[in-house]
Amino acid sequence: MKTSALSIDASRKTVHQLLSSHGSITVPHYQRSFSWTNEETDEFWSDIHDVVLSGEQNYFFGSMVFIQKGTNDMEVVDGQQRLATVSLLFAVVRDAYEASDDKESKGIVESEYLCTRDLRTKTGRPVIVLNETDNSLFQQLVTGSSLEEIKSISNDTAKPESHRLLAKAYLNLREKVRVYSSDFAKKDALAEIVEGIADKLFIVHITTGDDDAAFVLFETLNDRGVDLSLADLLKNYLFSKAGARLRDFRHRWTEMSALIGQQRMTQFIRHDWMSHYGKIRERELYARIKGSLRTATQAAAYLEELRGSAEVYSALGNAGHEMWEKRPAQFRDNLRTINLFKIVQCFPLLMACQSEKVSFIEKVASWIVALSIRYSIIGGRGTGNLETILAKACTAVRKQKCKAEQVKTILKEIYPEDGEFGASFAAKTLTKPDIIRYLLGAIERRKASTNEVLPNVEELTVEHIFPKKPSADWDKIRAATPDIEDYGNRIGNLTLLDVPMNSRAANSGFDDKKKVYRTSKLAITNGLAKRQDWGVTQIEQRQKELASVAAEIWCF
Repeated sequence: MKTSALSIDASRKTVHQLLSSHGSITVPHYQRSFSWTNEETDEFWSDIHDVVLSGEQNYFFGSMVFIQKGTNDMEVVDGQQRLATVSLLFAVVRDAYEASDDKESKGIVESEYLCTRDLRTKTGRPVIVLNETDNSLFQQLVTGSSLEEIKSISNDTAKPESHRLLAKAYLNLREKVRVYSSDFAKKDALAEIVEGIADKLFIVHITTGDDDAAFVLFETLNDRGVDLSLADLLKNYLFSKAGARLRDFRHRWTEMSALIGQQRMTQFIRHDWMSHYGKIRERELYARIKGSLRTATQAAAYLEELRGSAEVYSALGNAGHEMWEKRPAQFRDNLRTINLFKIVQCFPLLMACQSEKVSFIEKVASWIVALSIRYSIIGGRGTGNLETILAKACTAVRKQKCKAEQVKTILKEIYPEDGEFGASFAAKTLTKPDIIRYLLGAIERRKASTNEVLPNVEELTVEHIFPKKPSADWDKIRAATPDIEDYGNRIGNLTLLDVPMNSRAANSGFDDKKKVYRTSKLAITNGLAKRQDWGVTQIEQRQKELASVAAEIWCF
């Protein structure tokens, strides 16, 4: 599409010219909410203070993209974070004038840069209108709200994050203005801020009456300080295709965000695509999705499919989800393990398997656990190849008449065999208690010879047989084998105890520890009481024994 055909105009404007030349500047419903943190507002103020207020004539505030709506009104496609923050700073100065009882200056700032008031109702007509989520609070801030109320909103975790960020941005800027103007007493300082922002900040003002042209520009421009994610870009593109169905599109997207969480939306979108078409890099995905959605009908169908996938994706993150109630306990245990180890690379494959016959996903989940423990947790290999092979399995599952055994064959391509796995396990050190408890708990269940119910491993503590802070009882062993200090986090030197037992064992010598171990109901722990002594040789020997059991547990 040629630029000339898109009817795009660009011009240089000061903030004053921008805010005073239009009826209203509206953030469309589909644009993201306010997202600047104190880090971005600090940087914004630093630029204002160091450049605008230090005598420089001009400060480039970046480009902004607008869609012309009628004679006076515009929609902002790119630039809403900056415009909202500028408005908050004007509101701070307006409130500073009010605090110093300068009603005339307060009125000038308000009418020139924030809003106009109806003579009859006294209500304000704002210049900037944020999206549906943020606008109510934003208007409170720019038309005047109590300081205590703003502070309360900034700390209220029940409020949407964007509301808290708006309140914090106001409070952050208020404090900076307070310091700069000596508790709002220096009227000249307040005037410098207003004049500096209004007349020395300038933007490249890009306007078009063509929505498609605006979105082409949007895809290549980011708001200052906060990069646009894949989810941001896709949401805006889908909504641009919605037409009369915008409300329905917005509803579907809101439902997905609630299920997945805003921070995981990009990961979810990529994983959903991978579950159908195999591995793809994030930076390539937007163009691929956009290229497949040319019409409103295609966009609607994709969004509906994505909404359905969100149900499954959300459930995969929770082994207790009602979706898995009728699944075997072993599947739910495997799903807990997947989430414990954060094996999110397997989610696309599990999403693909969920659409197959009942037992398919159960088999695959058990193989994923075994492969991940052998390849990553114990083998220490990166997740790149793991993701590649799991994505390859996705495409196999989506093919007609795929059998579970075909998936196993693909996973076997990077599966460490027993010899390799045993060698890795025999030399492994671990420091994360949840991983240690899981591995030793599974080995305990395999070794236990009684039918007695085992304690919940999550309620047990990790015991270092050779202690982290050994007492004098260990001096002889430390002198004979100085390198024992390097074996403290070896799996062979670790066991499980309940909290009271762990306190009694503490840093004492091995003979005293054995008295505690002997009372434990855990086979991997009470068996230690039969050993005569403890050192590097014993640690290595025990670790090889545990490796043999581990190979029997995590296999396919």
